Amino acid sequence: MKLSAAKLFTGMMVPALIAAGAVYPVIAGTVNESEPQSILLSQATQVGELAGEITDISGETVAFAQSDGTTRDITIPQQEITRLNLQIGQKIAVRLNTQGVATSVRVINPVRALW
Repeated sequence: MKLSAAKLFTGMMVPALIAAGAVYPVIAGTVNESEPQSILLSQATQVGELAGEITDISGETVAFAQSDGTTRDITIPQQEITRLNLQIGQKIAVRLNTQGVATSVRVINPVRALW
């Protein structure tokens, strides 16, 4: 009985590729303990966004506290504050330009449990 090269290739390489694919995330996810890790602000944010809770609104200046305890003052145009009905105590996610002016603002609504 003679095995063809195609059967031998698929019979040995497919399991090897599957095993390599299963191990790769473990290899890629190793963490160097000596390097400081960045703080995850919120699981609700997207890349490039800052998240926090509004602590004060004064004109177009909005102060918000981030999850790491720092407070930031950012500028949000009055029309956006009105459109989103921003209020003290709301959680928001913002993207800022280099001048600290919000280029996008999202209200983060709490997620309710299903039970």
